[in-house]
Amino acid sequence: MINLQSEINKSKEYKSTQKLLQDFVFSVVEESLTNVYGENYSIRCLQSSLGIQKILKEFGINSSIQIGSCCFSVVEGTNPYQIVWGGFWDKDHHVWLLSEYFEIIDFTVSKLHLHPFRNGKNLANPIPPIWWAPASIAPPIFKYLPNKLNINLVPKLEEEENNELLRYFDKLDEIKSKKLKLLEEGYVPHEFEALTGIQKLNELYESGNNWLNGSLIIQEQRIPFPDWIIEKEKELFNHHK
Repeated sequence: MINLQSEINKSKEYKSTQKLLQDFVFSVVEESLTNVYGENYSIRCLQSSLGIQKILKEFGINSSIQIGSCCFSVVEGTNPYQIVWGGFWDKDHHVWLLSEYFEIIDFTVSKLHLHPFRNGKNLANPIPPIWWAPASIAPPIFKYLPNKLNINLVPKLEEEENNELLRYFDKLDEIKSKKLKLLEEGYVPHEFEALTGIQKLNELYESGNNWLNGSLIIQEQRIPFPDWIIEKEKELFNHHK
């Protein structure tokens, strides 16, 4: 039997969401997204973030919704790798979560290879899900830039989307309850190879993760982020300063 409450208590004590709790949350959200939104769940970054926020709140962990831009190295092929910058910026936007422990949480970025804008193009080296800490220190292979700093934003949804969101919340409750009961019977949540910090980044690289091996080229060759991302970061820095 896995004692999830013990993991919640540890998370609060160490001010860091414990791995088992991360896996449990991701497993509930992934199953709920798939059930309600089907093959389109890869574009539901808002719903994913709201779902994670809801579950964490029920466990006593606060978080805020962040809306803005994100940029990631996109890796295709296996040595030689083809590297480009991908993500959401300029007229596109992305939604993620910032926990009270200063963790960036983003599940749907790991489904970027399923996103409709890829037009069926296969991405053999998907980006890991993100549960990164501390948010202020990130490697030069991804960047999150909120539209506004230190503000919790929730976009308004149209009536049909809102009704669908409510069905999704109901499904979250149902699946969470089911998985909590399964924990008592010895169920172990699927382990997500989430990118949680520098140590995990190094572990994934040493294990031969193709996304990180390819991303290293960006670091070695000092390939800069896209101009839009660079200018947006300067704007945020100057505003905060």
